[in-house]
Amino acid sequence: RKGFEWLGLLDHHFKIHSWLAFLCGALALFHTLAHYVNFWVISSWTYEERNERIGLVAVYAVPDIPNLFPGHPNFLVFLYLCFIAPFGLFGHISLVCIWIVIFSSLPVVRQYFFEAFQLLHFFWIPFLVFGGLHSITSIFGFPTFWFWTLMPSFILMHELYYRLHHFNRAILDKFALHVVPGRSTIMEIRIEKPVQFTYEAGDYAFLYCLSASPIELHAMTIM
Repeated sequence: RKGFEWLGLLDHHFKIHSWLAFLCGALALFHTLAHYVNFWVISSWTYEERNERIGLVAVYAVPDIPNLFPGHPNFLVFLYLCFIAPFGLFGHISLVCIWIVIFSSLPVVRQYFFEAFQLLHFFWIPFLVFGGLHSITSIFGFPTFWFWTLMPSFILMHELYYRLHHFNRAILDKFALHVVPGRSTIMEIRIEKPVQFTYEAGDYAFLYCLSASPIELHAMTIM
């Protein structure tokens, strides 16, 4: 398998993929908590103070909501900023999406509910989309979220294009198959190589068995 293999460790080490996912989730949660503090401070201002301090910025424009508890921060304004204003709503959707990806990737889910793991892993797409919308509605000028996601997204699109463009499909209707148990949970599968199938040691093949599952494709390293 080629593509961006020159990235080395980042492209082959499963643990780094897992660590970066947890880091993204933790930073997204910390980012959200920081917004809660910021919104709570804003909710303590009067309508006139918000307009004066923020300068009538459209994305922060909040209706003149009456304070149910005079002398205290306006809880309704806080809820509006968190869950009704576009930047708050999109941010929370993005946060939920990244943690869906993380929780669905836990070993217990991968082992017993692999199809759910495979499908829910695609929630990284709405995570990026709503994260970008959260940034665009929150910041004037160049959206900082997209600044950090354009290059990784380009690398991912290149990998997907390379994989599809060089896809080497072989449909095996009748073939000899031998399963050899290995150490721990490792399993070796031996099959007869189709005539049209070309490979190099270290490449991987996706095994797809329709009778077992209509959506599961398991990546197996070719020795």
